[in-house]
Amino acid sequence: MELWDPVAIELKAMLDNPDAFKKASDLLDPVFRDKDGERLIKAFLAAQTSREMSFFLKDILTDKQIDHCKKKMCAAGMLINGMSYEFIEEATGLTPRIIARISKKLKEFDGGYNTVLSRLYPSIFS
Repeated sequence: MELWDPVAIELKAMLDNPDAFKKASDLLDPVFRDKDGERLIKAFLAAQTSREMSFFLKDILTDKQIDHCKKKMCAAGMLINGMSYEFIEEATGLTPRIIARISKKLKEFDGGYNTVLSRLYPSIFS
């Protein structure tokens, strides 16, 4: 069974404790600070394998939304590797505005892209 990284497992355990979640929720983006946001985060953390996550994503997102997310992750990787907006636009079909938004998020030290990409590709971030 393929488990997610230890940080996600620890966060999942913390989220299972309502008192701990109230403290942890102060660290969340405001869009996730309500009951529905809490449930969504818990749902993502409940998937323990790539297979489970793929089925969950397929259930809650449309194929178009999944494709868009894949393109955004691809663009983030391309930006980290110094590729131009024009190249990324041609390769992914994303608009320059979306690529610029991803670039802005990559410049935020504690942003989600950096957290996830640094765990997926630690050699790029070391």
